[in-house]
Amino acid sequence: MKKVVCIISITAFVLLALLTSCDNQKKQNDLLTQIEPPAGIVENPDTSWTFSGSDTTAIPPSAGELEIISHGPEGETQGQVQIKIEFPRPLIPLTTLSDARRDAVLRHFTLEPRIEGRFRILGTSAVVFEPVHSLPMATDFTVTVTRGLRDLENYQLPEDFSWTFSTPLPDIRITPSNSSTGVDIKTVIQVRSSTALDMESLKEKTSLTETTTGKKVDFELMESDKNISPEQDIGMQRVVYDYFLKPANVLRKDTPYIVKIEAGLMTYRGNRPLPQPVISNFRTFPPFRFKDTGFGQGCGGHLTTRPYLSFTTRPEQESIKENILIKPETEEFPFYLYGYGANDIGINDYTLEPNTTYTIIFKENLKDTYGQNLENPGETTIVTGDLTPKMWGPQGYQIITPNIEPKLGIKTVRIPSAFYRVIALKPEHILFRERLDYYYSINKFMENIRIPEKKEDIQLNEEGIGKTFFDLSPYLNKDNFGAVAYSFKSPVVECYEKPIEFNGLLLRTNLGIFTQFHPTAGIIKVNQLTDGLPVAGTKIRLYREDDLPRLDKARDLMSETGPPKIQACFEGVTDENGLLVMTPEQMASCTKRRATNKAINELLPPEMDPDDIMYNRERFGFAEPP
Repeated sequence: MKKVVCIISITAFVLLALLTSCDNQKKQNDLLTQIEPPAGIVENPDTSWTFSGSDTTAIPPSAGELEIISHGPEGETQGQVQIKIEFPRPLIPLTTLSDARRDAVLRHFTLEPRIEGRFRILGTSAVVFEPVHSLPMATDFTVTVTRGLRDLENYQLPEDFSWTFSTPLPDIRITPSNSSTGVDIKTVIQVRSSTALDMESLKEKTSLTETTTGKKVDFELMESDKNISPEQDIGMQRVVYDYFLKPANVLRKDTPYIVKIEAGLMTYRGNRPLPQPVISNFRTFPPFRFKDTGFGQGCGGHLTTRPYLSFTTRPEQESIKENILIKPETEEFPFYLYGYGANDIGINDYTLEPNTTYTIIFKENLKDTYGQNLENPGETTIVTGDLTPKMWGPQGYQIITPNIEPKLGIKTVRIPSAFYRVIALKPEHILFRERLDYYYSINKFMENIRIPEKKEDIQLNEEGIGKTFFDLSPYLNKDNFGAVAYSFKSPVVECYEKPIEFNGLLLRTNLGIFTQFHPTAGIIKVNQLTDGLPVAGTKIRLYREDDLPRLDKARDLMSETGPPKIQACFEGVTDENGLLVMTPEQMASCTKRRATNKAINELLPPEMDPDDIMYNRERFGFAEPP
């Protein structure tokens, strides 16, 4: 029989194993059985071992204790995690032609409970576990590294090293939710879980009980046919599992119940029991009855009262139209259901008269959303309040021609007087960066102009409605043209925390202006608004926007001690055709930016070339009103 000799020569990076031929397959198998696993062999480039038959050299002694520098995860995890163990030195060479060393190292790592996956070496000094699917929820895992594990420098783990971690418990919710009311007596209770539950455990731990009597209610436990099979669940993902509890009998009306899932509930795949119970208390709907009338907080749009009718359950919309009457009758049907889930019927105060007693009749065929008939048909009465105080007037920016009288129509309800401020404006008073054709700009303008208020009495009729016309002619120029800013305010009245107020700016003119600007030319045309004829000899002034003040400087602008008068960047006069044409030089005087101020305003970026002609058709070179 030939002698079998195996010589293994190890270099720094490559393990070369040379086996001579054997005289039969049986001896070769015996030899392989004897040398696997080579867990005790320390691979060193300066060392080689010779195996002859079944004889081997002794495993070198340990160089010291093998440390684990990090491991994880620990505790309860959130979402998917990687199981990883790191060591200070390599466990295997950087490259190898044989997996014998790698397999011997990995035999020292275990995960309990076992799931589909494998441990593998990451680099040379870390070991990770790769699951085939995501880790199952509600599971306590134990990772163990067994004693005897050695690294390439022959440091050895002296004893088993273990630690545990847990995947999250399931999120379980019950419908009807806790404190629900008006639950249908034929309801099917839903249990929703973020992972598959063990049906036997769920049935054992779940109960449905009448709260007041303690009587248990029998039910059938069913699983939704939309649930995926637990075998298809790949772990901690946003999967929903629904289970249904169908009571054996119809529940009792107006009765409290409690659904309780006791602690200890198990999931289908996990080994962690639910530590706390899941509870939901609910109450079934009561018989359908009218309760009383009431009035909402605050005033209505028409009356100071906002009446409503309250019921024990929600009335059915179509049934309301046929089975609730009001006397005296209203022109329009006054009843409407409140928002979703409310049991009240509102009464539209715009359909009612002030200070009037109404009788409301409920018929016995009135139904609720559960199909119940009204148990206490009959009638009730409500008394409406007074009209809600109001005040109206023109607000915002208005332009009127000579064909319209400069009068403001003011209308009030139950308000016998108003306080006002009226300001006659010169052209320079309305030159601001902000555009005064916006309501908020006019409000801000009036806030910055502080002049004493005056009082205007308003005559009210028998219904409490007043109407007056306020003449603005005294505040216009001698030719009855010009601009006027005004503010009207009511006294403090019922229904409002603050006075009712409105502001406006009125421009009375017969001039209409059309403008068109280009980088090197500008065209201005002036026509009469009443007949469209051109207006010759009209003086035109243009101002640079960045030269204009802001609205918060309005008070200074209107005072004699204010800043110097704003200089126009261009002045001209229209010809006999009402036209004024601007030359490139004239355009440049208004559109070029100053060297000391490279931005037209804070909204526009700096120019790239100081000689560029920059213009903005919407915001630049324009003052209004003209």
